[in-house]
Amino acid sequence: QPELNDVLARSDMRQLKERITHNFTLGPLVREDIAEYIDFRLRAAGYKGAPLFSQPAVTMLAKASIGLTRRINILADKSLLSAYAANKREVTPDEVRAAIEDCEFSSPAPNWKQHKTVMGAVGAACGIAALIWLFASQRPSAPTSSSSVITASDPPVAPAVAAPIAQVQPPIPPAAPAPPPTALAAAPTVALPPGIKLGPLTTQRYNEEQQWLQNANSEHWFIQILAMDIGEEQQIEAILRKISAQLAAEQIRVYLGKRGNTPRIGIIYGEFETQQAATKSIAALPAALQNYHPYARQIKKLR
Repeated sequence: QPELNDVLARSDMRQLKERITHNFTLGPLVREDIAEYIDFRLRAAGYKGAPLFSQPAVTMLAKASIGLTRRINILADKSLLSAYAANKREVTPDEVRAAIEDCEFSSPAPNWKQHKTVMGAVGAACGIAALIWLFASQRPSAPTSSSSVITASDPPVAPAVAAPIAQVQPPIPPAAPAPPPTALAAAPTVALPPGIKLGPLTTQRYNEEQQWLQNANSEHWFIQILAMDIGEEQQIEAILRKISAQLAAEQIRVYLGKRGNTPRIGIIYGEFETQQAATKSIAALPAALQNYHPYARQIKKLR
């Protein structure tokens, strides 16, 4: 909220302003990010089926919300209610249009140079009543009083490790064949970014990811199992070994990224032609891996 800067600039707010440890300037979410944001929040609320919002519906919602997560939450909530009232299993532009008319947002776009989210001393949260359970069966009954709450107006971030993986189950066959392990082993080693140190297994999976990424179809999908800040090499190695014991090892890859200035490491799995295929495979993952809240992403997001 741009008005927050004006409030914090007042002399009587000096002590509070000095206690704010981190400021982040955030721009609006783009259309592709909005689609992933909605899917992420639905999964966080417990939904595990196919996408509920059609592509035209997401496009209309993105335009009406101008990338503001607060507006996205409101429009998505009202669209779900409208779809339930019409006994539909998918949100279409008709439901989004009804939600837009009901909201009557003001048209001026925000000044993104002044739009800040304050972390540390000041926090914000917004709620959205998720009707996920209404879509869990083919013929939903009446709604109950329980609801799932979607919080935080920041873009979604894959959760950190919640608990070590102990349960060992048979590997899940991938939707698309992977390059033979021998070919990957023979591939040249890729140099790590400066200042990054990884264990031997993590380095191997990173090299395999780099070789795979050269020929992978950008429109295909993969499963993001988890992402975490780079820390202890042994901890990352241990997590990777335990995941490798439950899934097809040749389909497990590691990529490197950043969140702000903080190096991040992600563990991903498989390659799928469609988002639906990736989502179906997520539902079949071992229960221990479900604790990481895995979700589907497109390969082009890694490039």
